[in-house]
Amino acid sequence: MYITAMVKIKMALVLAVGGVVFGTVGWALVRPEQPGGAFTVVMGGKAAGVLLSMAALGVVVCLAGSVIGTVHGRYIGQMAIPAGLTVWAIRTGSMDSLLLSHSSVASRASMFHGLMFEVLIWLGVVLLGCWLSERVFGLLLQGGGDGVGDNKIVEVSGEVSIAKKGKDSDGGWLDGGLNSKWLSRVLAVLISCIIGFVLMKLLARSGVPHFNAAETIRVGNVPATKQIVFAVGAAFFLGTLAAHQLFRVKLWYYLLAPAIVAWVGYAWAGYLVSLSPLEGISPHFVHASVVFATVLPVQFLGIGSLATIVGFWYSTQMHHQQG
Repeated sequence: MYITAMVKIKMALVLAVGGVVFGTVGWALVRPEQPGGAFTVVMGGKAAGVLLSMAALGVVVCLAGSVIGTVHGRYIGQMAIPAGLTVWAIRTGSMDSLLLSHSSVASRASMFHGLMFEVLIWLGVVLLGCWLSERVFGLLLQGGGDGVGDNKIVEVSGEVSIAKKGKDSDGGWLDGGLNSKWLSRVLAVLISCIIGFVLMKLLARSGVPHFNAAETIRVGNVPATKQIVFAVGAAFFLGTLAAHQLFRVKLWYYLLAPAIVAWVGYAWAGYLVSLSPLEGISPHFVHASVVFATVLPVQFLGIGSLATIVGFWYSTQMHHQQG
């Protein structure tokens, strides 16, 4: 898809619709009972209500995004749910309240394991939104046809955007064969995850000095919301951009990266929690090496998915300009 000025306007409108609907109606339905509390599905105590709200709002914003996008709706509509989740990610409180309410080793380890499960929920929501936009609403509104998600030639507003089969589709530099396609997909996800992981470690760490030899920080010094938005956004935008420059696989694969990095972070944090009694670490402290695991699942998957989509289309535009 060649990103013209009109396409950018449509993208902005879809982002606005997703953000406004989730940020007003949606937040009123799912916000934590405690002001400033952390918003989670698993730990919030009203998982069914949150899931139903997400399902209803997701269908609404995906349909609206597909309508706004018109001929581009199959792909622009995919931004609607991540935009809404990003607003929730900004409005939620930080994880420090969750950490303090789970002060024992068993309960805190269980908390991180619960967050690992929640990551799968948010990933499912994002992928379902992409499927609805691309395979249901977009096709219904367009009456079928091929699209850029299938890496074929598409005419957009009088200009032709070409994604050639073979080199430029699910293969990157690797030519031909099912094995090379799957290798490209795996490598694309792996590169995106590695870059995202490294940047999250660098950008989402606390600026407060370590308090002891075990390298810990106080729970109250976990990253603030602005830092989280920047860290997650930069990590997965750059990760997707770099990976897509090498391996031009479909967007769906890159959307796995925020979930995988979050999963690794929570698993690592849960493991370190189990070692804390041996190291004499107080419940009021967390290991500095996993400070990025104090980013909530909705922040990982909301901001991360939106940054991934933007990075994907920015890279696609670069490919188009390079011919």
